[in-house]
Amino acid sequence: MSESSIFRLSGKRKLNTLSSPITVCQLLHTLNVGGAEILASRLARRMAGERWKFVFFCLDAPGVRAKEMEEAGFTVEILGRKPGLDRHCMRELVRLWKKHDVRFVQAHQYTPYFYAMGARGLLGQKPPILFTEHGRFYPDLPNWKHAVFNRLLMRKADRITAVSASVGRAIIENEGIPANRVEVIRNGVNEARFRDSQLSNTEKSELRASLGLTDERVILFTARLDPIKDHRTAILAMKRLLMLPEIEKSTRKPTLLLAGGGPEWEALREFTAENHLLLGKHVRFLGERADVSELLQIADAFLLTSKSEGIPLTILEAFASGVPVTATEVGGIPEIIDTEKNGLLAPSGDFVRISEQLKRILTDTDLSTRLIQNARRRFDAEFTETCMLEKYERIYEEMVAGKCVRKTS
Repeated sequence: MSESSIFRLSGKRKLNTLSSPITVCQLLHTLNVGGAEILASRLARRMAGERWKFVFFCLDAPGVRAKEMEEAGFTVEILGRKPGLDRHCMRELVRLWKKHDVRFVQAHQYTPYFYAMGARGLLGQKPPILFTEHGRFYPDLPNWKHAVFNRLLMRKADRITAVSASVGRAIIENEGIPANRVEVIRNGVNEARFRDSQLSNTEKSELRASLGLTDERVILFTARLDPIKDHRTAILAMKRLLMLPEIEKSTRKPTLLLAGGGPEWEALREFTAENHLLLGKHVRFLGERADVSELLQIADAFLLTSKSEGIPLTILEAFASGVPVTATEVGGIPEIIDTEKNGLLAPSGDFVRISEQLKRILTDTDLSTRLIQNARRRFDAEFTETCMLEKYERIYEEMVAGKCVRKTS
């Protein structure tokens, strides 16, 4: 069965097909590299076909993925939202919805959802909106303005999904959205890319050489260089790790690879130097990378030190790739990591605990093997992209059919 056919069948029930595909608007801030952008692009790439057509509208700017999506054949529109409440942006949304014959909208994160609701108010009762919340600000506090807007502008046909139970609780408690309107669909990643596609030993050696690596043990951290990811804790953990006796006497010292770009680039390089860690030896800043699946294949451990998260795709990618994980116990991370079983958890900011956990992963083969095996089993059971996309298409079909009520889970 072809990939597109997977999503036109649900069990033995064949979905109704139309003479022309239904246009879905993916509405985002930008098409940069992040969880929302990855999900939107994967939905489009996997589901576009006879049943569904996708267009991308960016409120603020194109982002690095915009050209990629255009080259893949998708329409990308940039609205250029101005600071403050930009009513012109809402009117432009209405114009573009009409131009592209948009049947419903998937708005990723709250601001795009708010603008979609406002634009819909200018148009009438349609199109219905699927609000997908990916993560929360830190600290996450109640927002009475959002609660008022939601009550006034939300319609019965709208649906809300959250990428984790913790995110779902937050939008119920802090955004005033009724619990029976919120459904959790946890993120999934492309199983073929991260689980099934393997580099040869020669290719791994060539990749290591291209990064200036010889026999170092690799700790990989893939995330945007943003304060919420708390790379400073990772750098401090690395500093302490190198001083631990078991690591000091090892002939294969670890190196921390930081893959990602962002506003903290220069500040983190300075912080690394201030802590007497050698740039290019103990800590390497790789910038944006398109080869994360390959980087994972040369990694001995995966690290994530975020202060807040939904369901991080990066951890799921490590699960699929067979790389043991240590991460902070924030947001939705404890929903996917059962500490000591399929990964290791530490309190946010606790670089001492994190350094100890990294040491255990690098020195205890039995532990690493157990974590990898359990993580792979959990990934195959719950976090494949195919499983996730089937759940989203169910919601798409229900919205097209005008179903407003879902069963409470």
